[in-house]
This record gives sequence, structure tokens and C-alpha cells, in this order.
Amino acid sequence: MTARTSLGLAVLAVAWLPTLAAAQSGPALSPEEQEAQQMGLEMAFACSPRRHGEATGSASTIRRGADALAGTAVYFESIEGTFVALEEYDEALDGHCLVFGWWGDELAPGTYPVARLSMRAMEEEEMSGEHSFFSWAAERATGGMTMIVVESGTVTIDAIGPGSITGSFEITGFALQGDTRGETVRWAGTFNGVEGEAL
Repeated sequence: MTARTSLGLAVLAVAWLPTLAAAQSGPALSPEEQEAQQMGLEMAFACSPRRHGEATGSASTIRRGADALAGTAVYFESIEGTFVALEEYDEALDGHCLVFGWWGDELAPGTYPVARLSMRAMEEEEMSGEHSFFSWAAERATGGMTMIVVESGTVTIDAIGPGSITGSFEITGFALQGDTRGETVRWAGTFNGVEGEAL
């Protein structure tokens, strides 16, 4: 692991924490929302400046209101599951990362729901055999970082095979403001990804 990669992972996994202490202006998080926030942080490992730098030939677009975020798209499999990361960073590691995690059987083309992260949801899916994607996102810019708690949506996998994945998504959630619920977030977009290695 290079020094740049180590720095990137440290920034992405830790730099959000000061945001949690920011001024509170919205309603307090419910216990379920707090759980989704905490479990979401565990998905930060899927954000990787190194993978992003090696994702030649991939592309992703995240539409959000009047603007859009462009970036790369990488999918990889690990013992934890299958992950799709849509991301973009500059030299200062400012940028964005949107992660979709799948803990079901082998991923196949189709449209799948996106569920809010919780131990209960994961246990129920394990028992029923019916699986959803779980998702987490963050944006980092000069002056701070915003974490997005994703609550619902859909992911459509158009095609997946050795070396590539294509699809689209729609998600709804909210931005964290300290320990409170901030503005509603609605993102939609597409991805044309390449396969990467699990770190």
C-alpha cells in the first residue's frame, strides 16, 4: 500500500468525524438513523484513491438537482460481499464517494431495492434469502466533509461479467449535520465500471 493510498484511506475513513460535532440545526437522529450512520462508516473502506486512479475506461454520473458529479466506477468482491464504488478525487483528495454494497448471492442483472443499513435488515435478509443493496456516500471539500445516510432507492444492473459492470441507480436519504438530520438528498445516475481488486 502506497503512502498516497494510506493517506487517502485515512482521510476518507476519519475526516468525516469532525463533521459529527458540527452545529446542530435539524431534528435529532432516531436510534435507527444513528445505527445507519455508524454502519455506513464501515463501508468507507470501499472508497479508494488508488482504485480510482486505476479505473481507466470507467465512468459514472451522479445527478443531484441542478448539477452532476462525474467520476469513475469500480466493482470488486471481497469476503464481505460485492461493492460498487463511484468516486472522484483531486490532488487534495477533495471529491466524492458513493458506495453500493451487496451481501447476497452472486450478483446478476436485474433491479434491486436499496435499504437503510441496520443489523435487523441484514439479519432478515439472511433469513429470507431476499437481498437488497445497502449504500453510503460522502463528499469532501475545503472546509469539511458531509456524510449521506441513504435510506431507500433502487439499483439496476444492466450487465455484469468478467471485468465490467453497467447500471443505474436512484437513492434517497439525508445529509448529516452534526448529530442531526439535515437536508433531504436525492441522487440518480449511471455507471459503466471496471473490476478492481479488494484491498
